[in-house]
Amino acid sequence: MYVYRIAPIDFWAGWMDEATLLQQLAMTDSADDLPSFKATALSVALTRLEWEGDMREGPFYAGIPTNMDYWPSFMMAWKQDNNGSTFVATPQALPWLADDDARNFVKV
Repeated sequence: MYVYRIAPIDFWAGWMDEATLLQQLAMTDSADDLPSFKATALSVALTRLEWEGDMREGPFYAGIPTNMDYWPSFMMAWKQDNNGSTFVATPQALPWLADDDARNFVKV
């Protein structure tokens, strides 16, 4: 898992809430992975990326294209209330989200 702290996202077009994601994953084994993925992402952001533990928006989810037809993949993001920092957790690296500050990125 990769977790990033990025500038605020204010427009969430294409993202879905957890209930919608679970409906779409219902026919796959991936739905079973969501609670663990979410708990790990939140824990990493809280302990290693200075997330303050609050959410202004989210979590929201979006699909990630993969070359494995049988395994849907998704990423999760949420926005902190205090300063609008946005956190993105994904099973695949999204190197364009990383910046030069190592405090804004964790690989678990």
